[in-house]
Order: sequence, then C-alpha cells, then structure tokens
Amino acid sequence: MCEVLDWPEALAGRLRALEEVCRGVGAVAVSGVADAGAQRRIWAMREALSPAVARIKPTKISEDATVPIAAIPAFLADLEEIRQRWRVNLLVFGHAGDGNLHPNIICDERDADEMSRVQAAIDDIFAACLARGGTLSGEHGIGLLKRRYMPKALPPETLDVMRRLKALFDPDNLLNPGKVFPDGAVEEPLAGRPVTGPTATPRVAAEPHDKGDSANQQPLGGRTA
Repeated sequence: MCEVLDWPEALAGRLRALEEVCRGVGAVAVSGVADAGAQRRIWAMREALSPAVARIKPTKISEDATVPIAAIPAFLADLEEIRQRWRVNLLVFGHAGDGNLHPNIICDERDADEMSRVQAAIDDIFAACLARGGTLSGEHGIGLLKRRYMPKALPPETLDVMRRLKALFDPDNLLNPGKVFPDGAVEEPLAGRPVTGPTATPRVAAEPHDKGDSANQQPLGGRTA
C-alpha cells in the first residue's frame, strides 16, 4: 500500500508514475483510490493486521529493525532464512518507505523450547540488520530488551559520549534507569513472563500506529522505551 499526497493538478501524474514503478517490479494489479471513505477502509485493514496475527498464538513480539531502502530485498531474504533456521512464526509487515519492516514473531511464552528459538531468531535478526547497514530501532526505541545489542550497533566511544550526555541532564539516573545502555544489569529473558492461562488475552507489543483491537493489546515489558 502506497499513499501519495500532492496538489490536485499534480496528483494524477504522481499516481501514474507510481503505477509504472509498481508494474515494473512485478505488480500484477495496481489501482488508485481517491475516495476518502475507501481510503479509510483500506487503512482499517492495515491497522487490523497486528491484532489479527496476535490471535495465532498468545505472544506477539514486534521488532522494528530498520535497514536502508536499497537493502530491503536482501534483508527480507535474511529474514526468510532466519525463519526457516529457527522454525519460528515470523511475519513481516511495516513501512517499506523508510525500511522499517517490523519482523513480527508469533509464539507462546509458556513454551520454553520455542522461546529459546525465538531469542536466537531475534539475535540473528538484529545481526542481519546491522550487517545490512541498518539500525536496531526505527520506531519503538531501545528500552530494556534491545540494550544488549547496543555494543554491536555503536562503538564504545559513541556509547560513552551518550552516557555522559545523559548524566549531564540526569546526574542521579532517575530517568528510565537501566534502559538503553548495556551496563551489566540483569537482562530480562523473553521466556518466563507470567500469563494467566491457556485462554489468556494475547500479549502484543503494539505498534504506535496500530489502532485495531487496542483494548486487548498489552505491551511486552521493556519492549518499548
């Protein structure tokens, strides 16, 4: 799905150019929608994706590893290889326009074996992202669970400058203590978080723009900053 904004007199030309690009890379069917009501219905389908896939299994982990646009095809191939290697339910949907592909892993946190494979898959996702010139987070932030990867993403000198800059504004370390920087604190594992039982409400690491069944979306601890 692509959204185009422009002055009315220029919009038709932009849409034609976009259609040519889409067909040039193999699109079978391309259609433009100018009606506001139809646009809202299309967006509603997109916003329903996140809560819909969370019904497959009770735990949904939504990462936001982001790569340069030119690296998207190679990163998608990496993700498919990772999915097969670790036998995880890995779904990808997000923002192709800025390289934020949102690898989503659908799992059950009560299954220790599955969660060990999920953790290995996440490690490989971030390694592949960084190898493609990407960044650990294009939207959600580092928080608690991604801080372990910071030394792989940034050199020690950069992390030191970041720490000292934070200390200038937060000398007593009151603001989000323990987040972002990998300072040897105990890492929170993906496995072992409590659930209420087999019929527990799906736990979703909700994307900020997902407006679907928000009443049933509970953020996984530490997943966002």
